[in-house]
Amino acid sequence: MKLILYFTCLAATALVAQGPSTASAAEPVIKQEIEGRTIRFVVPEGYCALNRDNARERDWYEQLSKSNQGQNRLALVFAQCGELARFNKTKDYRVRRHGYYALTLTQGKLLLLPADYNRGKYLAEVKPYVEKTTAAAIDEAVKKSAGAGDKGKVGSVKMQVRGADGNAIFVSADSVYESKGTRIRVESVTALTLIKGIPVSLHVLQDQGNSKQREKLLQQQKQAAARFVAANK
Repeated sequence: MKLILYFTCLAATALVAQGPSTASAAEPVIKQEIEGRTIRFVVPEGYCALNRDNARERDWYEQLSKSNQGQNRLALVFAQCGELARFNKTKDYRVRRHGYYALTLTQGKLLLLPADYNRGKYLAEVKPYVEKTTAAAIDEAVKKSAGAGDKGKVGSVKMQVRGADGNAIFVSADSVYESKGTRIRVESVTALTLIKGIPVSLHVLQDQGNSKQREKLLQQQKQAAARFVAANK
């Protein structure tokens, strides 16, 4: 079976944003019907889902959706709750911790497998492809499109598979973008998984920190993926 996965250009994504095995009470679960399949999206602890009835949050969602056009369909966007509140009160505030769930598209259509397709089998099938593309193809494509000649220039993205478990494959990315003359470096961890036959990616981004912060983000994503999978059993 040939599977095609797409990763968002994280530099563009960031520019828009100027444990337990089950979801806790502090982690809201938002249900969506997708092609007749009920998916329960778990908002990570400490984050709040964007409200599209709010004009500023709706604009953010729409810009992010546009940056994913043809590659992913957004399912849910969220931001650290305190930062989201500040974003709504302060015109130029840049949210530093945020993320989203996305559904994989192939040739512009939602990629669907049988609802009972085995997650472990799916992860084993796509992992070699993910390792190959994150090592070379994606970074090269991003550099060409952005005109970036090295990893420190605006538009460059460096991606790396950070491991896998029974729930997901975890990919880290470092990206660079410019806002009002300031170069900003963003790091992220994406969890790639399969829920009821639908490939789903869970992205969380933050400003680059030290190695401990990077490792903490990876562990948080592993826990978040476990809760997401458990919520959809």
